[in-house]
Amino acid sequence: MGVLRQGTIVDRIDCNIQNVVASTMEERVKQTRKFQFSLSLRLAEAGMIAGLSLSPLISGLVELAVTCLVRLLIAIRVVALGLFLAWRIRHPNREAMWLWGMSITCEIWFAQSWILDQLPKLCPVHRVTDLSVLKERFESPNLRNPKGRSDLAGTGVFVSTADPEEEPPLVTANTILSILAVDYPVEKLACYLSDDGGSLLTFEALAETSSFARIWVPFCRKHKLEPRSPEAYFGLKREDRMHIMPMKSFELGNPTETEKVPRATWMSDGSHWPGAWDSGEADHSRGDHAGIIQAMLAPPNAEPVFGVEANGESLLDTTEIDIRLPMLVYVSREKRPGFDHNKKAGAMNALVRTSAIMSNGPSILNLDCDHYISNSLALREGMCFMLDRGGDRICHVQFPQQRMEFIASYLQSLFFWPVHSPITQCDLSSPLVGLLKVIGGTSAHPAAVLQGLLKVIAGFDISFTLTYKSATPEDGDDEFADLYVVKWSFLVVPPITIMILNLNVIAVGVARTMYSPFPQWSRLLGGVFFSFWVLSHLYPFAKGLMGRRGRVPTMFTFLGEHEVSVPLMKFSTSSMFSFLFILIHLLCTVRSFCACR
Repeated sequence: MGVLRQGTIVDRIDCNIQNVVASTMEERVKQTRKFQFSLSLRLAEAGMIAGLSLSPLISGLVELAVTCLVRLLIAIRVVALGLFLAWRIRHPNREAMWLWGMSITCEIWFAQSWILDQLPKLCPVHRVTDLSVLKERFESPNLRNPKGRSDLAGTGVFVSTADPEEEPPLVTANTILSILAVDYPVEKLACYLSDDGGSLLTFEALAETSSFARIWVPFCRKHKLEPRSPEAYFGLKREDRMHIMPMKSFELGNPTETEKVPRATWMSDGSHWPGAWDSGEADHSRGDHAGIIQAMLAPPNAEPVFGVEANGESLLDTTEIDIRLPMLVYVSREKRPGFDHNKKAGAMNALVRTSAIMSNGPSILNLDCDHYISNSLALREGMCFMLDRGGDRICHVQFPQQRMEFIASYLQSLFFWPVHSPITQCDLSSPLVGLLKVIGGTSAHPAAVLQGLLKVIAGFDISFTLTYKSATPEDGDDEFADLYVVKWSFLVVPPITIMILNLNVIAVGVARTMYSPFPQWSRLLGGVFFSFWVLSHLYPFAKGLMGRRGRVPTMFTFLGEHEVSVPLMKFSTSSMFSFLFILIHLLCTVRSFCACR
């Protein structure tokens, strides 16, 4: 695995490749439109000759009961909002007109934004694809296609990655396997991986992925597994899996001893590895390396290729399974210091030029390395939108995607946007967005402003690292163990101050109301409610301070040559209760003095 084999083709991505006519986006768009137009003419002709039913590929369903209820709720909220704004305008604050003017302007602006957000919800349409019609049109035998070969458009799937440390190659491998195993004509599909870092680890991981795909993809096709990402499938509960795997046909074993892989920086023919080495050196770093194009899996044959029966070498019977695999290409564009490579946009442009030469498919699917295709029929459902009547006017289709857990939470959608989208920040996501705004507004945002001012004025740069893992005794041999230790930082000062002030305000309010000759409990309840509201929003922050399994952040104090460590929560809790005790004692003393007078 560590040494590249003899005969490996490593080609440079020359800058003159952009002059190729077929590689431009304009030519690709024209090609797609010509393909769709000619396909529409062929379908119409075939329908008239063979008598095929030209039913629509997609249909929109409108649920009247749900639509009427949604419209009624929106109307009630609009009326209530209008009455509130009218009351605000009729009762201005004469003592602070400028403050009233600013607040009413903001309220009107937010009301307008909310109304615009509600307009698409007045007519909700649930679009449903008809895959049987798609198969009848494009994959059924007719007069022009006696063998029933697929007439679906060629698709190139682009996957991008940049750093094997931040984006583990194992996650990228799961994404690649889910792409290779989709239910789509094999000869019409091609997968391209863009590695901006030019890492040898990513290259070798993709080589192992292509080798494992020869077993995993036929296995998925035979048992019709969903989802077809190995990590996602085996992460499901046994009763949630669509098919229970026969243990005799597929076995997984954990090796008792890990295999030591040598670090390869030379190819077997004696030449240098053109990409980036593990330890960056001249001409072999992430921002300074040659371009690489390597076809891991060759283009498949046009005719299906069936496997063999189960034997000593093959545990899976694939006699009725097409074992062909889509083309898989590794691409690492050339990067040199002093040039703006436009990050991911430049990587996508390089993939467009490469795919225009190698596969030249009119459709493109763009995925991140932490996404995987959760529905094997996703590409077919997307083609229903692109190849239906009026499909030449459609440019973008949102495919069902699912993120891996190591970077972000799961985002599941059937098609286009989900009902409660975290992206639009509406409905059910509003409380979560409020929590993030309160926590970020009291910690990260002020810290970013302070960091920017210090960097501009004094040239002093402050940096900090956020980790999802707490330090454990088992991390002694980990070279990154220091990053897991949560120490004192000025980022935690504003939230802790706000929490202490709100607790003190509650205590002062209760004490004043109890000892007042004319207690006003209604004002107390209103103030306490808002203080508890702030504390409830900061509860995740307080819970995070407690650490994992009782571990808490530590404040380090330097006294001369000695270092003293004090647990943060113990320090803040003791100071908070001490201040509360002193404050209540002073209030009781003042109350007793007034009673004596």
